[in-house]
Amino acid sequence: MIETPFYNDFYSLILPDNHEEIIEHCLNATELPEESFQWGEVCLSEKVYLKLTGFTELLNPFLVEILSQIIEVPYSYSIEEIWKNTYHRNYHQEQHDHRGYELSFVIFMQDYKENDAKFYFVNDRNRLTPSTWIDLAWSKMPDDLHIAPKRGEILLFPSHMLHGVSPHLSDEPRITISGNISLYDLRQENPNARIIDSV
Repeated sequence: MIETPFYNDFYSLILPDNHEEIIEHCLNATELPEESFQWGEVCLSEKVYLKLTGFTELLNPFLVEILSQIIEVPYSYSIEEIWKNTYHRNYHQEQHDHRGYELSFVIFMQDYKENDAKFYFVNDRNRLTPSTWIDLAWSKMPDDLHIAPKRGEILLFPSHMLHGVSPHLSDEPRITISGNISLYDLRQENPNARIIDSV
């Protein structure tokens, strides 16, 4: 199911039919420790890039299903990067976006448990909304939206949406797999993009 308050702000949290295969692939993906991150200096997390091999094929049915509800023109996509996040006690991720990409995703490797770090979206619109209106409709306009995922669920959202991860308060590490996706309008020429059937 997809929640679409606006077409430029949405998220989808879904458990794909092949989630066990996706988890297994994530666990066995080749790490690329020589790659350095150009972001995340103000957070506390353990990150390592993963080799892209096999991810597109596994995620394609999920991506096409969700994007068919949003995009109405011929399009294609390319998974640009994937990395593994490990959150130990007190590790966290500051509020940020993934500018330069159209879509981002998170694969949750464990069920959410009490004291686990929480993935959350920031309601950036509240800074433009009069405080009286926010007070009158608080349940509909919170400052942030927390996600409590199940093992194998995938969260997909536009890369411009502000999000973060709260401090991890458990001794059991929390592991997620994150990635960024570029979208292409097939009405324009894009020879390097992965072409999929128009919807």
